[in-house]
Amino acid sequence: MWTSRYLRAFENKIDDESAIVLALRPKYQLAVWNIFSDPGEKVVLGAAGDCIGAGCGRDTAAASDRWLFYRQDVEFLVQPSPLDVRSAKLDNPVKAIERFRDQLKAKGVELLVVVTPGKPSIYPERLTGKNSDVAGNAGAAENGNAAGHENAAAVGDAANLENAAGLQSHGKKILDSLTRAGFNTVDLYTPLLAAKSRDAAEGPLYLNDDTHWTPRGAELAAREIAAAVNRLESEGKIKLKKLQKHEDGSFPLSFVTKDSLADRMGDVGEMSGLNKFNVFKVQKVTGHVVSQQNIKERTEKLPMDSTCVEAAKSACKKNDSCFTAQSALCERDTVLYDTTITPFKDDFRKSEILILGDSFSRIYQTDSPVNAGWIAHFAKNMNRPVASIVSDGGASTLVREKFARKASVLKGKKLLIWEFVERDLRFGAEGWKDVEF
Repeated sequence: MWTSRYLRAFENKIDDESAIVLALRPKYQLAVWNIFSDPGEKVVLGAAGDCIGAGCGRDTAAASDRWLFYRQDVEFLVQPSPLDVRSAKLDNPVKAIERFRDQLKAKGVELLVVVTPGKPSIYPERLTGKNSDVAGNAGAAENGNAAGHENAAAVGDAANLENAAGLQSHGKKILDSLTRAGFNTVDLYTPLLAAKSRDAAEGPLYLNDDTHWTPRGAELAAREIAAAVNRLESEGKIKLKKLQKHEDGSFPLSFVTKDSLADRMGDVGEMSGLNKFNVFKVQKVTGHVVSQQNIKERTEKLPMDSTCVEAAKSACKKNDSCFTAQSALCERDTVLYDTTITPFKDDFRKSEILILGDSFSRIYQTDSPVNAGWIAHFAKNMNRPVASIVSDGGASTLVREKFARKASVLKGKKLLIWEFVERDLRFGAEGWKDVEF
């Protein structure tokens, strides 16, 4: 027990549970925020608007103009790539992805890899400030200098971050390498960066005080992933069951949407510990909640046509057997469609597509406004049932372990979509372990 690791853990436990610490820490955090505009060790305070200069509006901006970033998202961009020789102590994510793909192929299931961009990869200007003069730390950060990392992450080193962000981020480069190696992938970087040009009219793609995307960003992802699945089918890599139709052209299962307003208290704001003082405000978002429309076909007899019956009487005179036979021809059937609308839900039995994901798959899906996440919108775009297994913050290893415990869900599946945020390539919980099925 007298090891440094044990004693450090014990010290941290005392710190976390001490009544004095618990009483004083929030007041200390608030004081640091009020004096230095420091939101805490897990949070990086972004720039505000089009400001120029070291402060970049961080201390004077209105709450609605200020963006918060999760420190790991920022550190992922300024630290060496997970595949760099300087990251040799880390698990190799590409090898884990390759191993998982091969395991699935052995069971006749294709893998589609979706790397979700972190907020600073899509909005570097919201972190650094446009034309920011905060420069000079790029070389130190890129060379692995710890102080350079800390400074770049803390103040937003413009030169290093803006070169690393978006299409040049480690996540995009690793995704491109997977594509060149023959993996099935979805590029969300390019469409998300392109969609920023419509932010003024349609709103941002990511939340102000949260690591995650807005409903708009989630729906864009759903469209891109559905398009990728359709390409796999057209290329013959997967063969999904042909969708059946009723006589009127409708599908037995379709999907409808309805607007729903929801309050979002950002997770990055919560990490700061300042929300108990109402420093960061609730953000309202409009989600498009997906419901299932189940259409059943039924046949119903209509009343006999009186003109037809009179004609049968006239033709048969008083011959009863003749009238019975003729009047039977006057019976009419019609096809009716009963429509019921029910909440969207996973269908492990009927679905040919299984989704593994992290909190980007959970947001709006199982929390407010519910059934408005990218998974529900993907099902709507595909017009098919889907099934999902989600692990918050654990899509690198934990979600595969969760899946391994219920691997029977692969029965009848043709495709597995694996979604994880780019920072997990370096910081994934439990690393990138091999998981046996």
